[in-house]
Amino acid sequence: MALVERLLVTHRAQMLAIARSMLGDAHDAEDAVQRASLLAWRKAAQLRDTGAALAWLATITRRVCLQIGRERPDWDLLSEPPGGDAPTTWALDPALQVAAADLLARLRAAFAALPEQARLVWRLKFEENLPNPEIAARTGLTRGAVGSQVYRARTALRRATTG
Repeated sequence: MALVERLLVTHRAQMLAIARSMLGDAHDAEDAVQRASLLAWRKAAQLRDTGAALAWLATITRRVCLQIGRERPDWDLLSEPPGGDAPTTWALDPALQVAAADLLARLRAAFAALPEQARLVWRLKFEENLPNPEIAARTGLTRGAVGSQVYRARTALRRATTG
């Protein structure tokens, strides 16, 4: 567990930058990092390559932020965060701020570039937490087509955020 603690301390600023860029609020970002840290502690056994720790923690942080976003009725991935730009007193490395903003911009652009049906399926799946059969019923797609839409969207978003 000392390894996870060291990784959380080392990468906290990056986790906070991701959360701040996604949620737009310093307090929500702190909450997200706390939740992500607890989740990382619980899932420590899943980390196989410590060289990929930042990517692993970033994924956990993004998922927690998406969950928090789903809990907020006014939150939309494509809109600017409710808090606007990060305040100038935000005490993070400016390079991290730029990297987080760039990552979010690429994610938003990739999402906007998806076909309308893929965006709808994605929102139903990950914002409304609907199972594939219910998404199929709402959209008129087959269950297999829903799974394909999710896979293609996930692949496109992953490519945009890792490239």
